[in-house]
Amino acid sequence: MPLNLFYEILENLKQPDYIFITSVMTYWYLGTFEMIKILKERFKKPIILGGIYPTLYYEHAKKYSHADIVVKGRFEEELPKYFDNLKRKDFFSLPYPAYDLYKKLDYVCILTSIGCLYNCPYCAVKYLINSYQIRKAENVLEEIKYYKRREIKNIVFYDDALLLNPEFKRLLKLIIEERLELNFHTPNGLHPRYLDEETCHLMKKANFKTIYLSLETTDFSLQMKLGNKVKTEEFLKAYHNLINAGFLPNEIEVYLLIGLPNQSIESIRKSIEFLLPLKVKIHLAEYSPIPYTKFAENLSFINEPLLTNNAIFPCLNEKEREEIEELKSWFHQVSNKV
Repeated sequence: MPLNLFYEILENLKQPDYIFITSVMTYWYLGTFEMIKILKERFKKPIILGGIYPTLYYEHAKKYSHADIVVKGRFEEELPKYFDNLKRKDFFSLPYPAYDLYKKLDYVCILTSIGCLYNCPYCAVKYLINSYQIRKAENVLEEIKYYKRREIKNIVFYDDALLLNPEFKRLLKLIIEERLELNFHTPNGLHPRYLDEETCHLMKKANFKTIYLSLETTDFSLQMKLGNKVKTEEFLKAYHNLINAGFLPNEIEVYLLIGLPNQSIESIRKSIEFLLPLKVKIHLAEYSPIPYTKFAENLSFINEPLLTNNAIFPCLNEKEREEIEELKSWFHQVSNKV
């Protein structure tokens, strides 16, 4: 957003009591600092900073952000420590996100659960959310219907582990019964192991439009290092279940991890070649090191959030980066031929 437009918006706002700022990607923190500076000058009110960046980099945020309060951890749990009139609340007892503040919105993101039962060596979810909590299917359905009444057409599930929720199948059946005529999307990779025949048919009938699967790699030794979470044969079974349910190959999108420590270019190439005949859409997901994860335990540069940016492949040397770029160039060529 151009700054002049941002200033124009601020001019039309009433004086707040407090200002709450969240910061998601750790390497976006410079933008967060700029917002804090502007808002402090404009309103002279206390600013409370929370989110993923200050949780993963609490000392960094305390030292450099100039926020009045820096909150580490879950906001709904930690904020009452700073305000006497607030009580600690369960996440799913909070009001729905204030999507109504948008003038126009084509989609909304919802959660049926928070946290994850897995502990992947590249992922910090276990540190960010130390429990796995689920919502009743009826409660999720009510939220979906609330958005439908506001003429939202696309519902995006943003769970870290959507299919692990034992309520998910029941939710699908309720959506089908209600005949909601909405489009559903799953941009966070689904775990192939849980895509059984029934789930795939229910998702098709419920009108799921975007299906992302997490394959990560077909390299068996690397699969073991990643926690043996996704097996190639499980992925293939999930793929065929989706096809048999009526999904087209180009409606299925698959994540492959690249740029992992000690990951060979050849193993990435083989994973791509394995997927090409299936006619799915392949997404190369660049690895970025994250504090409090197994893969980042011995990385000295992890103290600087800017160096967690996946775009720069921080774990690779110059030769390896060149090889990755060559591989990506080859990948785009072969993808265009499919």
